[in-house]
Amino acid sequence: PKFTVAAASGNTSISGTLGVIGNLTASANVEVTGILDLNGSVDADVTGFDVASTGSISLAATGLLNLSGSSITANLSVTAGAAIGNDKLVAMSANGLVEALANAKDVIALGASVAMISQGASAAGKIAEIGTVSVKVEVNLASAIVAGERLYLSAVDAGRVTNVPPSASNTTVFQVGVALAGAAAGSVAVLAFRPQFLYNNY
Repeated sequence: PKFTVAAASGNTSISGTLGVIGNLTASANVEVTGILDLNGSVDADVTGFDVASTGSISLAATGLLNLSGSSITANLSVTAGAAIGNDKLVAMSANGLVEALANAKDVIALGASVAMISQGASAAGKIAEIGTVSVKVEVNLASAIVAGERLYLSAVDAGRVTNVPPSASNTTVFQVGVALAGAAAGSVAVLAFRPQFLYNNY
């Protein structure tokens, strides 16, 4: 049979697809051993959303995960929207994917890549997040930097830093940190990671 209900316990077994048009309400635990595919939203209170250490939450490119007052003890994995090189500044784009940070407004800065990330691959463990004391980031292709200089997000070379704040119209001046040592143009710089939005050029 495709649909069975145990007489003693009331347990229900469905071997096909269960389609629910209205609300599905559960007063106890809902356990899924396979894949739970949700096209809508998940609304959970502070104590009502538990993912085992061996489980994962996968979000589509247009999906959002909203957590209020919750603690995440496992990794929250994000996916690269495009290939990201090593030692690049990265950010969460508007579509929920991780990309090399370019001269864009209204993005969430995450940190610096510490490894190559292929398009569509997980970025877990490959990003030195904000709060890291120092990070390595590639310098723009136009000019070298010296120790002690303030470094800004390049408006020309995505994911790289420059010692000259962008001044062209419709660019963003985003301070990344302070150089801990000198570095040649196009090389990798070590900097004290202190990201801060300063202003927009209009």
